[in-house]
Amino acid sequence: MSSRSPSSSSVSSHSGSGQRAALESLRPVLKERLPPLNALRAFEVAARKLSFTAAAKELFVTPGAVSLHVKQLEDYLDVQLFVREVKRLRLTAEGERYLPLVSEAFSILRQATQGLRGRQVESVRLSVRPMLCHRWLLERLPALMDALPFCHLEIETELDRDPERQDLLLDYQPGVGAEVCSHELFRSDIVPVCSPGYLKALGLKKIAAQSDWSRLRLLHDRPLQGMADYPGWSSCLQGLGVQEQVLGGSASFANSLMCIEAARLGLGLALAPRYLVEQDLQAGRLVAPLSLSEAALPAPQIYYLSYRKSVLEKPFVRQLLAQLLPS
Repeated sequence: MSSRSPSSSSVSSHSGSGQRAALESLRPVLKERLPPLNALRAFEVAARKLSFTAAAKELFVTPGAVSLHVKQLEDYLDVQLFVREVKRLRLTAEGERYLPLVSEAFSILRQATQGLRGRQVESVRLSVRPMLCHRWLLERLPALMDALPFCHLEIETELDRDPERQDLLLDYQPGVGAEVCSHELFRSDIVPVCSPGYLKALGLKKIAAQSDWSRLRLLHDRPLQGMADYPGWSSCLQGLGVQEQVLGGSASFANSLMCIEAARLGLGLALAPRYLVEQDLQAGRLVAPLSLSEAALPAPQIYYLSYRKSVLEKPFVRQLLAQLLPS
């Protein structure tokens, strides 16, 4: 037999209805509270990138975490912000209206924080190969400096591979060490290049395995020659079936930038990453007189961005990584 009396059941029912009434009375107050900040941030970045994966890279979390935060925000607002399609993300009309307001709110927060800190400038040190700096980084600097107005960038081209002495390293080799992370920036085929004037002076339109290589001057990039996987002139000539003994004069340089500049000035034939000389090729300042298939060059050159895990504590480093790494 149950020990509960009708009166106790009535009291319990009355208590439950009272709790529900209390919660209902609080609902307008709860609706006025801000959504979770992490959820708002995940939405703002995902909406800008239109990709949970790209947003995850900027926020240094997993795509699943971004998706979970966005779903949390949608549940909180009781509004669908994204249309999730196969390999594609699209904002709903509500999401498009919400994005500029949320972005503006984060901008105001950043400005307020910088104001409290007296607009303190923080430094980030980048160590980068001269060629990579001149042909890849410099054209990205305007956008970087606009995105990080209170960041002082210390750019060093006398490459220092000690991870303790720089925040970011841009190089054609990954960083070394258990606490070092390396991300691929890009990869590029290696192509022989020279100036149009150099070819004209030789009376040639193209260079082939059957050409008189004793008339050609080869330009060497000294730092890269010591790398086992770098496609230097020896491997290129071997692929062409050309004996190195038949070669005439040559010159070597301390870095890739000097080597390519020498080729542009008509001093000889150099090997260069196509990605970094594409503008010169399109403008006609350089030509590629030898086909890749004929040259039989090895695998493309890969360039990396490396950093110690501890530098992620610097907000500007995290923002720079988001700007520099491919989406």
